[in-house]
Amino acid sequence: MGEGRGYSIIKCDYYYSYYQRNKQKISNYYYEQKEKRARNDEIYREYGGEENYYKEALIKMGFLEIKK
Repeated sequence: MGEGRGYSIIKCDYYYSYYQRNKQKISNYYYEQKEKRARNDEIYREYGGEENYYKEALIKMGFLEIKK
């Protein structure tokens, strides 16, 4: 694919250097997402999960009907 196009860097070297340059940013993002998931789990625990919370909200607003 890179033949004849002047590519002077091997892909694995590129990805390794990219990771090294952005290691702190990637780490921060990972921990932010982990904290966000933990907060959401705690908030929605009493409703049985986020999906049930929104399902119940739609039922209360009248947008969703469950037929038996």
